[in-house]
This record gives sequence, C-alpha cells and structure tokens, in this order.
Amino acid sequence: MPESIERRQFLTIAALFEGGLAFLAVGIGWLIDVDPMATFRVTPEAISRGVIATAPMLALFWVSMHSRWAPFQTIREFLLEWFAPYLVRCRWYDLLTLAVLAGLGEELLFRGLLQAWATTFGGLLFGLAVASTVFGLAHALTPTYFLLAAGMGAYLGWLWVGVDEPNLLTPVVTHTVYDWLAFWYVVRVKRLEPGHDRITHDDAPLTPGE
Repeated sequence: MPESIERRQFLTIAALFEGGLAFLAVGIGWLIDVDPMATFRVTPEAISRGVIATAPMLALFWVSMHSRWAPFQTIREFLLEWFAPYLVRCRWYDLLTLAVLAGLGEELLFRGLLQAWATTFGGLLFGLAVASTVFGLAHALTPTYFLLAAGMGAYLGWLWVGVDEPNLLTPVVTHTVYDWLAFWYVVRVKRLEPGHDRITHDDAPLTPGE
C-alpha cells in the first residue's frame, strides 16, 4: 500500500477516534445533565499554566524513554515498534492536529464529564480518583503504563480544578503540548534507528523549516 494512503488512513482513524471522544462527552453529558464544556474558558492564565505544567510530564517521559528499568523498556519498545511506524509517516502539522484532538477529546470526556459527574456524588477526591483510574485503564498497555497514565490523569485532574477556579482549558493545553512533543520525540528516535529507511519519509518534515 502506498505510504501516502497509509498515512491518510492512520490520520483518518486516529482523528475520528480522538475527535469522537469530544462528541461522546457532549452526548453523554446531555443525557446525564452534565455540561463537559461548563468550565472551559479561554484565558491567558489558563494557556500559560497549561504550557508550564507540561514540564513534569515531559521529564517523566524522558526518563521512561532512557531508563534501563525493564517496565520502562517495555513501554519504549511498544512505542517504537508498534506506534512509531504510523507516526513516522506524519508531517509536523499532522502530529499537532492529533495532539489537539487528543487533548480536547480526552479532557472533555475524562475531566469535563467523568470527573465532574463523579465529584457530584463523592466530592473532589472521589471524582479525581474515579476519573484518574478510568483514564489509566483506557491507556493500560502494560501494568506500569496503567500506573503512569493514572498518575498523569490525577495530575491533569488537579490542573483542571485549579488554584482559583476550575478551567478545563488548562489540562487541555497541557495534554496537547505533551502529546505533540512526545509524538515528535518518538518519531525522531525512530528515524535515527539503524537501518530505518529515511528516504521514504523525506516528504514528512517534523518542523515547518525542516
């Protein structure tokens, strides 16, 4: 199958899935009377906090990609062997689009809907625990990855609650920036592997000036 067709198919499936989560959140929210967009406000503070908040997540990602600990090596091998071959065909704006869709769709579903709904029943900590656990289960490629994802879910849920008042834009920005940079890094590592066919990806630059 030509690479351009494979790229389009991957992007279409990924975009429909991640974008579909946003519609799912809105639809379920309508049924149970929870508006996942209720705390979504575009403010400079939310954007800046979201960008800054990516630092701990990126540090943990870097450690997991370089650690010799077996569980981290398993995660790294999965990313490079099963996920990277699809990402490596993408251009920089493809990766950014996927990151935006993932950040918006997953945060609307797990924080804007699930955490908000669970909080009404058991309070802030209960809502945070439920949403984080389900978020971890949704990313449970390995037991270690489940724990990492659940921890990140708790972190994103804490960012949503905020220091002043809840703003869903903050975890959306954090999730988006983290995913985009993680995608970019995985592709870079994959392209530097010995024997990787770089020629077939000359038309897929990772940055606007590349």
